[in-house]
Amino acid sequence: VALDEEIRLCHQGSADYGRPWITAWGRPARLRQWAERQLPQIATVTFEEIERWRVEATRPRVDAEITDTTNPLEVGIPESVAINKGCYPGQEVIEKISALGAPAKRLAKIQGQGTPPRPGDKLLNEAEPALEVGEITSVTSQGQDFSALAIVRKIHAKEGLPVKLASGTKAQVTRVAPYA
Repeated sequence: VALDEEIRLCHQGSADYGRPWITAWGRPARLRQWAERQLPQIATVTFEEIERWRVEATRPRVDAEITDTTNPLEVGIPESVAINKGCYPGQEVIEKISALGAPAKRLAKIQGQGTPPRPGDKLLNEAEPALEVGEITSVTSQGQDFSALAIVRKIHAKEGLPVKLASGTKAQVTRVAPYA
């Protein structure tokens, strides 16, 4: 929506963060002037807040979950694949995953208490000996509670499944991103 010749508003929907998401585009000075006049109660949102919303919503981010080793179905963004397009890079992989029914890895939200993990930390099952089932990609924490995103093997991407970090901290899979 064009407000005037200098400012454009884009409504991004509410699916990604569970709340309405509107961005304003224009020259910084003009945007500041418009916001002070039209939205005096507007609050600045920090990167940490956006990151917490993203992790809570189990949504991937470029260079965290969206990497050259993942595909859109694994990280829960099937809408990013233009199936009707015809030929496109990676089409064979996407078609094979669709034919098999599900990707081999999935994006999952992990929650626990204690020392939060770091991106790159390994996620283990509770078997003895414990087996690696995934890798942490993003982390947010508040007090003793943490939420993290991890790329997890399909058979371990089950809501309610107990897991542990390589440090021994216990956690649980609380949400799995959709793949279709």
